[in-house]
Amino acid sequence: MEEVNFGKSPKNPIKVKGIDGALIYLHSLLTDDNKPFLFHRIRSMIFKDRKPIDCYEIIKSNHIIDYLFIDIYSGENSNSVPIGYVMHTQKANSIVINGIEVNNTIGVNYRIKNFPNALLETDYAMPFLNPQSHILLELLTLRTQNDKTAYYDRLFDALTGVMKPGLIRTKPPVITAAIDILIAHFESLEAYEKCATLQKLGFEIFNTTD
Repeated sequence: MEEVNFGKSPKNPIKVKGIDGALIYLHSLLTDDNKPFLFHRIRSMIFKDRKPIDCYEIIKSNHIIDYLFIDIYSGENSNSVPIGYVMHTQKANSIVINGIEVNNTIGVNYRIKNFPNALLETDYAMPFLNPQSHILLELLTLRTQNDKTAYYDRLFDALTGVMKPGLIRTKPPVITAAIDILIAHFESLEAYEKCATLQKLGFEIFNTTD
């Protein structure tokens, strides 16, 4: 059983594998009343074994402020959650911050000057504020569970389904790499129909004008 101050003290940080692991972990959490929260990394400190421990500032509903400490150099992923939080396993109850409805936990791994206002105004936050944001949370959860097959299947469904209009409109640079990874995965399974669908998606994204 974890100590009472798990994640709440640099002496007992949340252990994850890398920066990506920290973001996946935080995005997979809700507060214990099943509500999302906002976060950003405010600083790093040298504390244990001369390794940096990251401090994330949290804003919950009613602007309640909390702090979580994360060790990204541990080489392992914590399965426990700090007191006051739960893993995201069902649809979250939305919160309203500065007049904006937030449906799922959102945040970044760097400091934001005008937090949380600036976070809510960025393009980064927008996918998490729309009604389809639960799909992104499903993907994050599947990734933390190391369920590769389910993760790629769900990602295929998302990219070729509800996310497709947004991809065609914004043409994000990372989409080419994502499509190539998925095609390689489905080729290994001889799922050639899905490969063809992904190739068609890539063509539509980069050959459609607004």
